[in-house]
Amino acid sequence: MNKLWSCLLLALACTSVQAGVNSNDVEGSCGPINIPTHVGPFDYRTDRQLLSLVEYGHFQPGVERLIRPMFEFFGADLDYTLKAYPNHHRALMTMARLTIKEKSLKPKGANFSAECYFIRGMTFRPDDLIVRMIYASFLVMHQRNEDAAKQLDFVLESADDDPFTHYNAGMIYADMKDWPRALRQAHIALAGGFTRPELKSRLQQAGQWREPSAQAAPAAAAASSAADDKPTAAASR
Repeated sequence: MNKLWSCLLLALACTSVQAGVNSNDVEGSCGPINIPTHVGPFDYRTDRQLLSLVEYGHFQPGVERLIRPMFEFFGADLDYTLKAYPNHHRALMTMARLTIKEKSLKPKGANFSAECYFIRGMTFRPDDLIVRMIYASFLVMHQRNEDAAKQLDFVLESADDDPFTHYNAGMIYADMKDWPRALRQAHIALAGGFTRPELKSRLQQAGQWREPSAQAAPAAAAASSAADDKPTAAASR
């Protein structure tokens, strides 16, 4: 998990979650991941040899900002990008925002529903927790908080003590107005050394911020120490 993801999540959190969307737009099939006639699929995190070429043709800043499509529709540009890189984090976030802009779960020009692109990304790389976090934000946008909470449960079970992940989970819990969980994740992130102020500010504005208890820091330090010991223990087996 990295700092760029935190900045991306802040941008997504600014999107309205009240847009009216027809739930009947969701398609039943999300199609194959491997498409013989299409470039890819490549892992956005590691397989970047063709990334600049794909983005130059289909994911320039005008597309990411939903200002100017490369083709006739934004959905067509994002479809191409996400077929080449199914777990392209920024393209997935843009797809989520596009459903709000167009008030449709299947944007014009896209071959699949927006949700399908998240399913494809998670199927392609189940270990990419960022995809699941963006998916959780997408679900919150469309008032599916219970489904979002399930994704966050999975992420947090897999995240150990990574402060970036806990911080971003806290931001999504804040979107859900689940203040106790947002506060807990904020405390964990702070104890892990992640000091971005936005989550604390949101909690303060909601009247929900509480300073960490005296016991929180030692507990976090113990968890961090245990996590540091894991590779050594595994190597000794």
